[in-house]
Amino acid sequence: MANRSASQAIGFWSGVFNAAARRNQTALFNAMTKPPKAKRTASKKKSR
Repeated sequence: MANRSASQAIGFWSGVFNAAARRNQTALFNAMTKPPKAKRTASKKKSR
């Protein structure tokens, strides 16, 4: 029983980490391809 629940938890967490990795990958790809215009405008507003 303990082994089965442990394997289920591992599968669940591996799925969560995979989803997070995919999200981070797309975010990194977008940041590399597109210039951070939104961040620049936000910093300008803060400095004002």
